[in-house]
Amino acid sequence: MVKRKTILFVSEALLLKELLLDQLQKQGEYLLEESLSVTEAISLIVKEHFDCILIDSSLADVSLSNLCKNIRQEGVRSPIILVAEELGEDVAIAALDAGANDYVLKPFKINVLVAKIRSNIRQFEQSEFAILRFGRFSFKPGDKILLNNSSKEEVRLTDKETAIIKLLYLSGGEVVTRATLLEEVWGYNTTLTTHTLETHIYRIRQKVGNASSGQDFIATESEGYRMQF
Repeated sequence: MVKRKTILFVSEALLLKELLLDQLQKQGEYLLEESLSVTEAISLIVKEHFDCILIDSSLADVSLSNLCKNIRQEGVRSPIILVAEELGEDVAIAALDAGANDYVLKPFKINVLVAKIRSNIRQFEQSEFAILRFGRFSFKPGDKILLNNSSKEEVRLTDKETAIIKLLYLSGGEVVTRATLLEEVWGYNTTLTTHTLETHIYRIRQKVGNASSGQDFIATESEGYRMQF
């Protein structure tokens, strides 16, 4: 199963939400969750993980910079995109300084917003600050840590183990061939065999087992491996 990205849209504009939902459903890559107020949005952000947060500047009595700052203070690192009727230079700079990643001005084409969502998520997932979530795990490639959210146990990973998990994650549940894993993780090396890769996969599974996960998130396929979300 391919993992779909979850988007939180904080807005009172129901028509815009419906248009965005329709476009995202056509893409088949995203799930959209809505929030009609800042209070509700913060509550959701604390409880759930979102791959991207969209904030409509038309929310009543809301300081965009304060809202972005509050979201970042909750430890959320996912990209924040502002949707605005107009955005003065001072307001835009303040919001970006407070933690927003990007913005789009109305009127705009929905596919342009979707492209910005995709681009910002991709950049975030490739960054050293990324926290990637799947199953019961939070994966911090920059720190080489896999956290079991249920038991709160941390698994320390090697560079190669980290690279393997990240590549499988970014493939979104699609099979990654053994040849691709060997080339991407180890680089071109004619002396390496698939046994090297299999040994590293085995060690990852052993570490996950030691973390009392009760779940193997790496599935073995005939051509290679894929992540089970």
